[in-house]
Amino acid sequence: MKKILILILCCTSACSHIKNVTTNVEMKNKNYEIKEVKEGSNIKYDYIIYDDNHNEMDRGTTTRINPRITNTDKILQLCISEGTGLQNCKYYDTEEKKKSEWFETPILFNNQFVVRLNKLTKPSGIIIENIFNKSQFYEEYDINFSDKEIWPIEKINFINDNTIKITYVSDDKEKVKTEIIKFQ
Repeated sequence: MKKILILILCCTSACSHIKNVTTNVEMKNKNYEIKEVKEGSNIKYDYIIYDDNHNEMDRGTTTRINPRITNTDKILQLCISEGTGLQNCKYYDTEEKKKSEWFETPILFNNQFVVRLNKLTKPSGIIIENIFNKSQFYEEYDINFSDKEIWPIEKINFINDNTIKITYVSDDKEKVKTEIIKFQ
């Protein structure tokens, strides 16, 4: 990792001290860049997302926690955690130059859909929506999750582009059940 020490001299009488700023390039590839910036005891992360032609699609800053980027099936997933296990994620199709809105704690995605719980505390189902435009597809599915489990989902995956298989602990005598949900 390359560290760059930048000394910023403030020339006004209100700011006559020297402020140390250290920048550490954390991650970089053709579609994104994340830089850690330390200002005294504060840490923030600046991120930039690029399309396949290296044009800027999005940028932002987080505090304290490094954003996580995953590149899967031509979709870039940017997740920012709050340190509680909850996270907000945004998606980018860098080839088609599309970006999504933020999703709260998604559990599964592919190049077209995002799957998330309908409630984070005591979920009673899941929501499946179009990754870039929920007006194209948005459905809620009731699932009899156990309310005694902190995380009732044992396994969830896409069988194909518009079908998921979910294995979960049910409220029905705490039995493990599997459902296949075909949508759109």
